[in-house]
Amino acid sequence: MGTVASSDCLPVIAAHLDPSFRQSASTRWRLGHTRGLGRSGEVWKLYAGDDLAADLVVTGGDFPWLDARVDARPALESLRPLLDEEWAATESEDWKRAERLYRAVNDAARLVDPQGVAVAEFLLHLQGDRAWWRWSAEPFEDRG
Repeated sequence: MGTVASSDCLPVIAAHLDPSFRQSASTRWRLGHTRGLGRSGEVWKLYAGDDLAADLVVTGGDFPWLDARVDARPALESLRPLLDEEWAATESEDWKRAERLYRAVNDAARLVDPQGVAVAEFLLHLQGDRAWWRWSAEPFEDRG
């Protein structure tokens, strides 16, 4: 017998069937990830302003996260201090600071999927030549 979808999947299924379905922030994260993107070898692009900062070559993931190898470009150096600070805040569980830095990263950088579409929201961690992130196709209403 097949596996029945868990209740955690129902909002994702409902949103795909009915676009007017009201989605929570966590559902939007899942919807973004389930658009069929994230296969190993796919290349996402990270921009600092208009400059390509890195190619993020997907190596795998653990839903809802994608993992990638970072092929850095010179523009990445302008983002590294901010990304390092965001990671330090996350690691130290300083959630207020991490939230502020998450917003700063979203303002300073742009993440583009393999089809060339910039995602509306993303949470990106980058350490050395490894990156991992989750993303949403739509902006959150509560971002302010």
